[in-house]
Amino acid sequence: MRRLRGVVLGVTWMVAGCTGRTGTDAGTTTTDAGRADAGLSDAGGQDGGRTGTFADLRDGYCTRAAALWCASMAECGCVAPEGGALSVTACETFLLQRCQSGMADVGARVEAGALVVLPDFIEACLAASARSMGRCEPPRDDTTRVPCASMVAAPVELGGTCTGSICARGAGFCDETHTCTALPAAGQPCTSACAAGARCAEGTCRALLGPDGGCADDHACADHQRCVHARCTALAPPGAACAADESCAAALRCRGGHCEVPDGGCSVSDEPCANLATCAVPQTRRCATPGGEDAGCAQDQECTGGLFCEYDGGRCHSLPADGAPCGNGVWCRNGLGCGMETGRCAALPGDGGACALGVLGPFLCAEGLACRETGSCGAFPEDGEACAIPNTCAPGLGCDFTANGSVCAQRRPAGGACQNDQVCQDGLFCDFHVGTCAALRGVGAPCSSGNECGSGLTCTVDVPGNPHCLPIPGLAEPCLFDCAPGLYCRSVPGDGVCLAPICRAVLGG
Repeated sequence: MRRLRGVVLGVTWMVAGCTGRTGTDAGTTTTDAGRADAGLSDAGGQDGGRTGTFADLRDGYCTRAAALWCASMAECGCVAPEGGALSVTACETFLLQRCQSGMADVGARVEAGALVVLPDFIEACLAASARSMGRCEPPRDDTTRVPCASMVAAPVELGGTCTGSICARGAGFCDETHTCTALPAAGQPCTSACAAGARCAEGTCRALLGPDGGCADDHACADHQRCVHARCTALAPPGAACAADESCAAALRCRGGHCEVPDGGCSVSDEPCANLATCAVPQTRRCATPGGEDAGCAQDQECTGGLFCEYDGGRCHSLPADGAPCGNGVWCRNGLGCGMETGRCAALPGDGGACALGVLGPFLCAEGLACRETGSCGAFPEDGEACAIPNTCAPGLGCDFTANGSVCAQRRPAGGACQNDQVCQDGLFCDFHVGTCAALRGVGAPCSSGNECGSGLTCTVDVPGNPHCLPIPGLAEPCLFDCAPGLYCRSVPGDGVCLAPICRAVLGG
């Protein structure tokens, strides 16, 4: 099974950013009654209500949405990336981190007044997400898109000029002409967005169908219903009568005329899983030594320094020399770059030359030069100038992410405002929870965003499942991502398990 992904909970956002929650008990259930008890009502209307702060979004939404997802994942038997029972605390911490870190640009735009936060839509998004989650299924995009996208909106009225996606306090969207246009209702023409309760299909907003409505696919049905035998149907819970697996809720199979939770493992080759579930293989991750020349590989980090993993043969090979074709279209020996037009390795371009292509993108230049925003090599940008690619500045400066773009600025001391680590002075990190620079933390200190730990440390989950700053693991030691120099974090497959849709949405597989 692959590691947790950076997806947004209930919204097409994020995050990278995902959401997160704190303190949810592993025994929490996600029944409709439980969601109502959690305060997830249908708050909010199309007028957007009151105006909130970025903290309402970064902390309030991220925390509660992550709690909603992780409780459901635990209830549905999702496994941890390394196998075994999912730690709800670790799940919440991970998703909270991803959600908050992915909102840095949104925060800058809110602070600059380019966006406003609408708390009523935060409530509406959470309510729609909870309501649309079927058993062991993630929220439906068709029913959550409008309220969740409306959590932030451009502060313009209908007819005004706008950028982004939502405007007019949730009543409009920014069309292709950058005009704030009213969201079309069911039956009206559309290009992409429709008002809540409808979806854009073949140029017309079509109302989402209720129980027994005629359908061609799942997207035509409202909430957590599925299209079964051309009719919108609420899938049957455990113990309910059934005729086939497809009539049962996700991760259940029909046996003896009733829906039940299956037991036993699975094989990827024949996928003997329940309805809507998929066979996946959990991974135990350990630090390992990279291979040498001609060693088998699947990714570059599995090869020692000076080698790359050739995609065609799956073997480690030496980096190409001057004049040779670039390895995998990007790799060259140190001091060389891949020519964008020739596809061959050559000396790094000098002042005024077009930036060469490297592993991380087209921004390689000769020593002492940077790839400017124009795509050509030049002097490193000074204070107040646009950052070079990728987010680089002259020595002593950091790249500050602002509402008007990335700009080089003086690096800030402890307590200084920040959106990223680069703008903080040495020995400091950007504490995303408060938006200020703070001292790097030592061994055993709690962490959540992954950037808090000092030299030689990494933010990882210890035995109790709580993330702390711990020494970077060495050879054969358990790892999540980081390993000591000269090592890489290797995945070792375990026994196959059936993953419900909500597990796959976050864990992969």
